[in-house]
This record gives sequence, C-alpha cells and structure tokens, in this order.
Amino acid sequence: MAAWFAAFAASHDLTFGEIYSSLPLWNEKMSKVRLPASINSASILESRPVKAVLAQATENLANAGRLVVRASGTEPVIRIWGEGKKRSAVETVVNDLETAIRNRLDR
Repeated sequence: MAAWFAAFAASHDLTFGEIYSSLPLWNEKMSKVRLPASINSASILESRPVKAVLAQATENLANAGRLVVRASGTEPVIRIWGEGKKRSAVETVVNDLETAIRNRLDR
C-alpha cells in the first residue's frame, strides 16, 4: 500500500500532505462488550434480536457509513466499530448494538 501511495503521489505531482488534506474523514465510534466465559459469542451475534438491530443499523448507515461487529479472537468480547458521515448516526447505531448485545447477556 505504501508503494502504491508513493507512486500515486508522484504520478499526480502531489505531496502526501496535499493528499491527506483532500481526504474526507468520517466520524467513528468503537465499543466492546465483555462476555462472561460461559457465553458463546456466536449465540449472541446470531440471536434474532441482535440480528434485527444489526440489520436496522446497517440500513441507517446505508451509503453514508459502515459497520463491523465481530467476536474478538483473543479475549471474551464482541467488538463494535462504526464509521460514517453523521456523528449522531454512528453513535446511535453503535450504542443500539451495544445495548442489544448487553440485553441478550442479561437473559
């Protein structure tokens, strides 16, 4: 990637600073939900309520953001990462997913 980036900059007669200043930066929010050792993360992520909130969150961000929800491979947590143009939309979808996952843990 670094080589491609350097070649792009050279071929367009741009400095790295000029490229950086022209990049639109989106808002992001990260969260994680710690799981008890006895809970399988797949059972949480595949549950109907969490899948419904995930589908709604994905729809809410549509073409103006992205969302990653995954179980950690190294610790008992589910990681949630959202990115988008509107800070309020990103915060809402990440918070809603965190709440849905925590609600499943409370059952």
